[in-house]
Amino acid sequence: MKKLITFLILMFVGLGLWGQSARVHDYNPLAESTGLTNYELISLIGLDKTPTHIYYVSNIGLDSNDGLSPRASWAHHPWMSTWTGSVTLAAGDVVCMKRGDTWTIASPGAAYMTIGQSGSAGSYIATTAYGIGARPIINISTNTNYPVIYIRGHSFIKLDNLTITHYASTRAYSNRDGIQMVMDDAVYPHDIIITNCKIYNCPSNGITVMDDGYNITVGDINATNTATTTNYSNEIYDCGYAGILFFGLNITTGRSDYNIYHNYVHDIDAAASAVEDAYCIYFGSSNVNGWPRYCTAKYNYVHDNTYGKGIDSHGGSYQYIQDNYISDCRIGIDVSATDRVGRATAELNYCYVERNEIDQPGDHPLTYYTMIQMCAENSTLRATNGFIRDNVCHYTTSPAADGTACGIYVWNVDGVIIDGNHVYDGPTAAVTGGIMVGWDETKYAKNVTISNNFVKGWSPAVYAGLIIDDDITFKNNIFYSQGIPFSAYKLHVTIGDFNLYNNVFCSTTAVTLLDFHWGPNVFDGGTTLNIKNNIVRFATSLSDLYIYTPTTMSGTMTIDYNLYYNDSYATPFSLVADENTFAQWQVHGYDANGLNATDPLFKNTSGAYTDEDDFILQNTSPCINVGTNVSIDYLGTYPDIGAKEKR
Repeated sequence: MKKLITFLILMFVGLGLWGQSARVHDYNPLAESTGLTNYELISLIGLDKTPTHIYYVSNIGLDSNDGLSPRASWAHHPWMSTWTGSVTLAAGDVVCMKRGDTWTIASPGAAYMTIGQSGSAGSYIATTAYGIGARPIINISTNTNYPVIYIRGHSFIKLDNLTITHYASTRAYSNRDGIQMVMDDAVYPHDIIITNCKIYNCPSNGITVMDDGYNITVGDINATNTATTTNYSNEIYDCGYAGILFFGLNITTGRSDYNIYHNYVHDIDAAASAVEDAYCIYFGSSNVNGWPRYCTAKYNYVHDNTYGKGIDSHGGSYQYIQDNYISDCRIGIDVSATDRVGRATAELNYCYVERNEIDQPGDHPLTYYTMIQMCAENSTLRATNGFIRDNVCHYTTSPAADGTACGIYVWNVDGVIIDGNHVYDGPTAAVTGGIMVGWDETKYAKNVTISNNFVKGWSPAVYAGLIIDDDITFKNNIFYSQGIPFSAYKLHVTIGDFNLYNNVFCSTTAVTLLDFHWGPNVFDGGTTLNIKNNIVRFATSLSDLYIYTPTTMSGTMTIDYNLYYNDSYATPFSLVADENTFAQWQVHGYDANGLNATDPLFKNTSGAYTDEDDFILQNTSPCINVGTNVSIDYLGTYPDIGAKEKR
């Protein structure tokens, strides 16, 4: 019955009952090779309704044919510069290019394929593949300063199942792209979908929006898991400057709505050098109109950009960088902004870096690299409302010492939450920090909360070196280091509080656990250093300082309800240069309710403190219900001491 209905519908199509000006053949090459009906073809390329016409293109065709069947196929796509036919595509048309065939031009005087018409909402003009075998190839074979496919001010276009290649012998910053989209005066390119394509050997960019556009999707927006090397929508690689480079927005609505989903983007800096940046995925602004807003990079696999960046948002608002896997990039994710001449005033607001995994393979050829960075790259702008949550940052193999390696780094920010991240297996010595907040007098931070993070195998695990204008709070973190768990350098708190609440600071070597002595570190009048409900301990019995307090303190220092364990040093509490026993420390007014030389009784199920859950308290732990209220949710009569409230 289903076949009969399909046959009758196709008869109606052949009779022209849907207003077609030419005969539509019910022959479908996809049906010949795969058993698909025309209606399954519609579903295959994701169109909303029946195509107006289905045209076919093959290397054995003629442009003078009607193109309405593989037997009467065209030799070229109507948008190719080599087209000699007379058909003009219209909304709802589908052009099918034969798999296994190649279209090459050596020295074009323009883009090889220039989109000539627009579709309409629900009636995209689509180009896809038919038959069996490899995707059809569209190629520029020389280092010509034109893109392969050019979209100028057109809309409602879909490109599906194509291979697009250029000639990548020389790196270029623009024009030599796989697919390039630009405005036509004030007309934006928009509602463009690119799926299941392979794009490579592009001296500039794989896919780019050069000035402004909106509603552009690269990949599978319905994906529910991260791409792999074998399971992805588009594959983009061997590009000189960027894999995907999107600028601007619709200035009328203030939105970009760029969606980059489930792509495999790799080997982007093949023609770059150690002094040049390259980008796998990039959002930015190229003119005075504004920075991109409402952009999503999700479920992508980004790999091998040794001298550049994995995913870069170079300014804008409402950027969602989520559920990506990134490996072997100098900076894994960089969310930053800076003022530039001739562009709109920089902005960086409501940026979400969540649930990504950043994996570095080991020793890096450069001296500076970071897994996640959020900052404003000048002294006046502040990145606001930033969220770095539930990411995993690690090395496959821990590299040697590197003083500039960093896991998560924020500076010039006002209002950032760093929560639930796992940062582990870093360089074995002398790094900038597993988590780093601020840098110097021009790169400081305010209103930052660092909570529920697990940092293991970095020294220091956390680094604070900054001017603080308002509250900074570390709470419910586990910092387990082979060196210093917490280090402060030139820490200058001018307004507000610096809080260390309910953390675990643990080290495997004889170093200061809470180190405030680098500097000088200054807490001005009206500021407070609060250290409460923390577990400060060595993994095994060692001899060094538990805490080295700031050198200059005109504000208030409140230290209480902390537990200290496993230090054999007689005077492990330092007030500037004055070292104290625990009893002397209490005489100075600190830890009146603290616990010294007391085992917190962690579960340590792994036996080596390798997992976050190793730091859960045993039922008989002396830390349960003996802390003080610091406005963190707790069970029982009082809060527990440490990062894991006993449940």
